[in-house]
Amino acid sequence: MDRKQTVSKLAGKQLTDCLPRKKNKDFFQSIALSAPVGIGFVVDGVIHWTNEKVTGITGYTRDELEGKNACMLFPDKEEFDRVSLEKDQQLKARGAGAVDTQFKRKDGAVIDIHLSFTPFDQENWSAGETFIAQDITERKKMKQELIKSKKEWERTFDAMPDIVTIQDRNLTIIRANQAASSTLGKSWNEIVGHHCFSLFRNDDTVCRDCPLIDTKKHFFPCSGEIYHEKLDKTFLVSAAPILDDQSKLEYIIHVAKDISDLKKSEIGRLRLAAAIDQVSEIIMISDSQGNIQYVNPAFEKTTGFTCEEAIGQNCCFLSHGDQNTKSFEKMCSALHGGQTWSGSLINVKKDGSSYEEEATFTPVKDNEGRITNFVAVKRDVSREKSLEKQLRQAVKMEAIGTLAGGIAHDFNNILSAILGYSEMARAQLSADDPVGKDLDRVIQSGYRATDLVKQILTFSRQEEGDFKPFKAHLIIKEVLKLLRSTLPATIELQENVATDCRPILVDSTQLHQVLMNLCTNAKHAIGHHTGKLQVALSEIEVTGDNDIVDCPQLKAGVYLDLEVSDTGCGMDEVTLSKVFDPFFTTKKKGEGTGLGLAVVHGIIKQHKGEITVSSELDQGTTFHIYLPIIDEECFQAVHLVSEDIPKGNERLLIVDDEQVLGQLMQRMLKSLGYSVSFFSSSVEAWEVFKSNPEMFDLVITDMTMPEMTGIDLAGKLLDLQPGLPVILCTGFSEAINEMTVRSFGICEYVTKPVDKYTLAKVIRKALGKSLK
Repeated sequence: MDRKQTVSKLAGKQLTDCLPRKKNKDFFQSIALSAPVGIGFVVDGVIHWTNEKVTGITGYTRDELEGKNACMLFPDKEEFDRVSLEKDQQLKARGAGAVDTQFKRKDGAVIDIHLSFTPFDQENWSAGETFIAQDITERKKMKQELIKSKKEWERTFDAMPDIVTIQDRNLTIIRANQAASSTLGKSWNEIVGHHCFSLFRNDDTVCRDCPLIDTKKHFFPCSGEIYHEKLDKTFLVSAAPILDDQSKLEYIIHVAKDISDLKKSEIGRLRLAAAIDQVSEIIMISDSQGNIQYVNPAFEKTTGFTCEEAIGQNCCFLSHGDQNTKSFEKMCSALHGGQTWSGSLINVKKDGSSYEEEATFTPVKDNEGRITNFVAVKRDVSREKSLEKQLRQAVKMEAIGTLAGGIAHDFNNILSAILGYSEMARAQLSADDPVGKDLDRVIQSGYRATDLVKQILTFSRQEEGDFKPFKAHLIIKEVLKLLRSTLPATIELQENVATDCRPILVDSTQLHQVLMNLCTNAKHAIGHHTGKLQVALSEIEVTGDNDIVDCPQLKAGVYLDLEVSDTGCGMDEVTLSKVFDPFFTTKKKGEGTGLGLAVVHGIIKQHKGEITVSSELDQGTTFHIYLPIIDEECFQAVHLVSEDIPKGNERLLIVDDEQVLGQLMQRMLKSLGYSVSFFSSSVEAWEVFKSNPEMFDLVITDMTMPEMTGIDLAGKLLDLQPGLPVILCTGFSEAINEMTVRSFGICEYVTKPVDKYTLAKVIRKALGKSLK
């Protein structure tokens, strides 16, 4: 009998002996064959028998397996040898064993196997062994996935930058991530088993307002900010419950996020937001389509639209209908091209009024260079533009005034000669002399010309007014009384004059002239139509927060507001821009000189006031005159002066390059009893004076002379004889006035043409003697 037959016999005998008495061999084999695991017998590495499960595991039939070396089931001989060695070691050690290995299926696939084995005969190992093979490929895969998942969870847990701990119902830490270890400077083992408050604060009490307490109590997530003095950090602490199958609290997930830098950034953001809210410039943010997303309070203050009314609107909703189309298209093109745009825009406020603004629009781009928003910084420059317009007007008027003043200088010299010689000639004739009557007409015309020159000088603000404290309403009442008798019945005169207004420092004659001029113009503007002319007077107070829109240059203070308005034909913008220009008139030839409103402008400026005008075609015109008030204490009565011409017998020196005027003045003063010497050359006069300084008691010198000006001559005279009375006489000089001449030591200053009475009075005043 060969070895195989011997083994089979022994196996059969063994199996039969192992069966219960009432069971037989067939019954046992049926169980082995139907077992859910692979079972087989191996002797000296050769497979002698297997059940069907082995064929299912390996893909081989029983005939293909039985009688073959078991090495065929392994991926390679090295694995077979490893398993054989481990099997032998385990059998020797404990009589049985198990090992995880791999089988190579018939189709070439490699599967994971749990292989257990026992000897067929405990006393004779050479008889072979029984093996049980279980396919653990899926189980091992699941285990690997579980291990992988556990490692991934642990890596994720430790990779979280926030402190994360898992705590039990007693708030004892059972797990902590790497961030907790790094923050506390403790290892994982030093953290587990402790409370977070003891680790963070070295305290045995729970942190105030700790969200874990609420989570433990109510079983729902909670969060809150906690500041830890030990770390000098602020944490956003969150807690979430983990419930068991009975919905009872099992663990609490505790997350602490360090928001210290975020808090600092938030403080910075709040500061920036506060700054944006406080700035006077408009800050506006829109999306890439121009729809408004944010506006600051300055927007509401400037436009009158609230934040709620603006958000969602397109930023063009403020645009004025008269907007420059080309400029607007250029702006849109620049912005959508990613460029910053700056320029002026005309917008409309909520109340319908328009205003001009300087704006800068800047596109905001994301990391990919796409435009996401537009930021606009805008400023209402209506006041600045108005001031700029006023400045241009002032410069223009100043230039024209200088020219007019220069012309007036020549007129004064001519008129002085005409009037002076005419008066002297008239004085030599009898009252009924026909030539005297002709001279009277010459003198009358001369004085009319003098009035015209005074108007020009008033416009150029070179003519000094007779300023005195006065109640303006008295002048206005007088003018209105005169107007009523001259206005046609078709014009209704409305009066709204406050009589309790405080006084102003005013030349009453000039204010009378201003009011008459404005009212006359209003009358002409209404013409033959039915209309209204209104004159109003009131007090207004101007503060830094209460600027007058059409007169932003008006300084803070209390002013009289004199208003003259009509319902006449009005003016267009071109006419309105030239209304104060001298010699500009809309009247027909011969009906006006164009000096009326120019003179009004000059008078108001001379009174340190302001005048504004607003008008629309067919809607009428309104003038506002603002004059600064003075204290009641300054209000004094007007004193009358004597009309007697003072005389004297002192020695006078007259210097004037205009020979005719000088000789005229010489004759007038001689008629008053003075001893007069005249020189048309300032150099010649100086030579005579320095040869005998005691020869003269007073010097009258013209200002503008060749070789040596009146100022230079006066300086030389006073150096030689200090205290000498010197009178400066001039037709016009924008560089000289009463205050400046006194700084040169000159005691008096008069303007041409000067009449005999004025000259005589100034001489007596300069000599410091009483009038005779």
